[in-house]
Formats: sequence, C-alpha cells, structure tokens
Amino acid sequence: MKRSSQKVFIILTVILTVTLISYGVYWFQHELKQRVTETTETYLFENANLYASAFATKLNDQLMMLESQARYFENIDMTDYNQMKNAISATKGVGEFKTIAVANSAGTTLNYNLKSSGNIMMKDYFITAMKGKTDAASNIETDEDGDEVMVLAVPILQNGEPAGVITGTFKRDILKDLFALDTFSGEGYIFIINSEGDIIIKSSNTNMIMTNDNYFDGLSGLSFENGLTDKQIIQNIKSGKKSIAYYNYKGMERIAVYYPIGVHDWYIISVVPSDVITSQSMDITVLVWILIAIIIIAFSILIYILFLFYRRNVKISRTNERYKIVNEQNQNVIFEYNIEEKKLDISGNTKFVFGVEPSIINTELVSILNSRVHRDDVMFWEHMNDFINGNDTTFSSEARFLCEDNLYYWFRLQATLVRDSHGKQIKFIGTLTNVNEQITKERSLKKKPEYDALTGILNKSTLEETVEEALAAANEEDIHALFMIDLDNFKEINIKFGHSLGDNVLMETTNKLSLIFSEQDILGRIGGDEFVAFLKLSPEGQKTAMKIIEAKGKNICEILKNTYSDGNHEVSLSASVGIAVFSKDGRSYEGLYYKADRALYYSKKSGKNQFHLYEDFMEGDK
Repeated sequence: MKRSSQKVFIILTVILTVTLISYGVYWFQHELKQRVTETTETYLFENANLYASAFATKLNDQLMMLESQARYFENIDMTDYNQMKNAISATKGVGEFKTIAVANSAGTTLNYNLKSSGNIMMKDYFITAMKGKTDAASNIETDEDGDEVMVLAVPILQNGEPAGVITGTFKRDILKDLFALDTFSGEGYIFIINSEGDIIIKSSNTNMIMTNDNYFDGLSGLSFENGLTDKQIIQNIKSGKKSIAYYNYKGMERIAVYYPIGVHDWYIISVVPSDVITSQSMDITVLVWILIAIIIIAFSILIYILFLFYRRNVKISRTNERYKIVNEQNQNVIFEYNIEEKKLDISGNTKFVFGVEPSIINTELVSILNSRVHRDDVMFWEHMNDFINGNDTTFSSEARFLCEDNLYYWFRLQATLVRDSHGKQIKFIGTLTNVNEQITKERSLKKKPEYDALTGILNKSTLEETVEEALAAANEEDIHALFMIDLDNFKEINIKFGHSLGDNVLMETTNKLSLIFSEQDILGRIGGDEFVAFLKLSPEGQKTAMKIIEAKGKNICEILKNTYSDGNHEVSLSASVGIAVFSKDGRSYEGLYYKADRALYYSKKSGKNQFHLYEDFMEGDK
C-alpha cells in the first residue's frame, strides 16, 4: 500500500511538473511574441521616421545649394540671353544635381549645357516658386534625356520679388538608394507613394507583394486583421495620419506601417512578414533553453575550475616573480595609484627609467615623468589629460623619456582608469614599456602615408606635393586659387561633446567640401580642423574666374555653418576662409599658403564665418 501511494505521488508530481513546464513555456512564448510584436512595431515606426527625416534632409540640403546659386541671378537681366548664359555656366558641378536650369517669368528655361529644358510655366513647382517659395515636384518626372528625375525649384528674387526660377534635378536612382531597405534579413519591403496612391519608389523585392502601379488599387485584394479596412487606410493617408495594419495577402500575414514623409503628401510604407516575428520568438525560446542548459553545465564544472585555480595559484606567484625580474631586465615599470588613498605602488626598473629607486618615488610620479619627457612629445600630456577628464577607461600612447644614461628612449604608457558605479575615479593602473627598438625600426621603414586616416582626403605632405605639381604644370596666364579653411569654435565641440563627435564633424566637413570642389580640384587636411583646397579653373572659365572663386568662398561659409546641441550644451560651428590667387599672389605652394594664411587670419579677426581674398594691407595684420 505504501509503495502504491508513493507511485501515485510520483506520477502526480511528474504530471504537475510537466503541466507547470508546459504552461510556463506557453506563457513565455505568448509574452515573448507580444514583446517582439511591440518591438517590431516600434522599430518599423522609428525606421519610417528615420527615412522620412533622411529624405527631408536630402531635399533641404539640395534646396540650400540651389538657394546659394539663385543669388548669382539677383542682379542680371532675366530676358538677356547672354547674361543668363554667363551666369548659368557657374552652376555646373554643384551638389548632386544632374542638371541645373534657370527659367524666366515666362517659364522659358536654359540649363548649364546652354540648352533649353522646355517651358515649365504650367508646372506646380514653377507656380509655387514664382510666389516666392521653394518647392519640390509633387511627382517623379521624365527629363529631356528620358531619365526619371526629381525636380527642386527655388525663386530668383530681384528687388524682393520673384523674377524667375532656378531648378535642379537629380535622378530617381539617388532617391531609391536613399530608401534602400534590408530589414529583417531582406524580408522587409518599402514603398513611397503620394496621397493618390501612385507608387513613386519601391524596393526591388516589392514585386513579390504588389504588382500594381497604384498602391490603393492593390489594397482591395487584402484581408485586414486588426479592424482596419482598405478605405480607412486610404482615408488615413489622405488625412496625413500614421497608422499600422495587419493583413493577409496570398496566404501570408504581413505588418504594414504608414508614415508621412513631410514633403508634399508623400508617404512611406514599410512592410514586414508576420512570420518573421514568430520565427524570432521561436529562435529566442530555443536560445533561452540552450542558455539554461549551458548554465547548468557551467555550474557543474565551476567547482572543478576553482580547484584548478587553487593549484595554479602557486605557479602564478612564481610566474609573477619571474615577470618582475624580466621587467627590470627589459627596463619596464608597473604602477598602481590608489586615487582615494593617494597611495602609489610601483615596481620594475625605475632606476634606469626615472633615475631613482622605487622606494623614493611617491605620488609625484607625473612630475617626474613631465621633467623627463622629450620636448617634441608634449602632446603626450594633452592626450593623457583628455583621457583622465574623459569617459574612456583605457589609454595608450608613446613618448621619448630621458633615462639614467642621459639618452632618450621610446616608452609606451598603457593604463586603465578604474571607476566605481557612479563614475568616480578609484585607481589608475598601468605599465611603462621600453619600445625604443620597435618604434625606431618602424619609423625607419615607415612609408609616408598618402591620405589622412580620419577623413580619407590628402594629408599635409601629399597635398603640398600635389599642389606643387599642379602649379608647375600651370601656364602664366592661368588663374587658380588656394583656399585655407579653418573651423570656428571646433575646440568647443571636442570639449563639450567629446572627440567622437569632433571626428564626425571633421568627416562631415570633408563630405560638404567635396560637394563644393570637383574631382579635378585638390582637397586635403593639414591639421586638426584645418583644410586646404586648390581650385583649378578650366580655360573657358577664366573670364568669370574671380566670380567663381568668390562664389566658392561664400558656399564654404554657408554650407559649413551649423549648430550642435545635446540638450545641455550648444555650439555654433562656422568656417573662416582665406584665399590666395595664382599667379597674382604667388607661383609656389609656399607663397600661396603664406598669403592665404594672412587672409584667413583677417577673416578670423573680422568676426569669423566669412572669407577674404588676400590683399597687401593684410601683411601687417599678423
């Protein structure tokens, strides 16, 4: 009887355990699917918002380019063909535009190829621009070459009133690349439509779910599952509302997010198959059970590992002793500084490196190092100061130190800054290693780099050589220009937002300068926030050379002006520019650089965010 009761108890226990596990697995999968669904919806909305912002930014950047070009037409007679021809030639190569054209008040156009792009008087963007507002075409158009293009329009103001319109086009493929989507391992799709449902852009794999040219026409064949209907979705789009829908198409469930772009009445539609969520839920469930099994296995061997650690402890102690001897032989130093207790623990060959025994060195380690560092390596301390006052935890830098034999040797300082949970500094631990042989050998074999490591453009030495080669090939009557560009308030970016954002600003500056200068020009970075550009004008551009040079200077100041903020701090970034002209101001790189630097200093002195061409009176300014 007793065995029978135990048997029943065991069976009931097993049944209860299996039931609890089954319920737990069901609950876990249900909750996991719900969380994954919510996360997916949030991701799709955020992703749509990101693309909408990217599209608006793209248009705004291009419109700013057109606005800067429109100013060249403020003082010309829009009915005079010759004046329009001379002015439009200067717009070639600006931005990403395929074609830039100018239309007079009658809609007659002239592009920088000195050809007509047709009459645009009845175009919606022309009508809006002639009312004094910038605009973009409400739909993709076909240009005279048969290419599908997006058209932007900016009014040309004369005496405060629109006298004509400047337009710019860029190919539809540029927009398509901007909206390239590879979400959920390529299972996601994207559409760009207007409020009438016309499909403007779609990702390459959308043919799998939609073959109509009009998105609304395809909605009637869908079966919606969250209470929405095709008419409600169409109404939401026409009303400018964002929404999300679950529907079934050809036996496959999908999620679609509808999000307004903010340009005209255009909408982004992001679609992802619902089985992606189910697949992710199952994958996570499997991973959780695998993780539990791994934890059990890991715990089982933990005791064994602890035992092995105990056995190896004696070996480690012996190894540390040998390591200490090796450090002394290799002229290395190990140190640990307790910041709270102001206690320094140091070992190694301090006699050779510092000229004193470890027992004599106290908390004045930094002072001792400072007195022995080579004068050409003072940047070592700036890097160290940035590290101590920053958020990084590891540091590595090299410098030459005067050692006991009165010779300088290369040492590498590698350190770790230990902080508590509140970010307070606790310990500073590191090693000072003699790497003189290694660095000396590397420097003797090192080939001069051609490009700047951060921005990818020419470095200082290569830039100088390239400009010198261009000047040597120039004719006496040629007109070229050397631009010196210095970012105003860049140091504040590094101080208030950190070097990471500073690096991003330098890369962004490079990209913007690449829009202003063509591939035939020479662009390089010669210092922290200093850039040099050499403008090579084509023979046919000589008559308007000075206008082009001044226009480039103005464009640089306009495009590089920006404000950065993190909610607590705000920094206004701009650029000061100095320009020297070949051959009026010099025939060599050194001569042009000197006078461009004078002009740059004058721009800084005059209030920043401006450009100046070199004049003789600037000689006594610096």
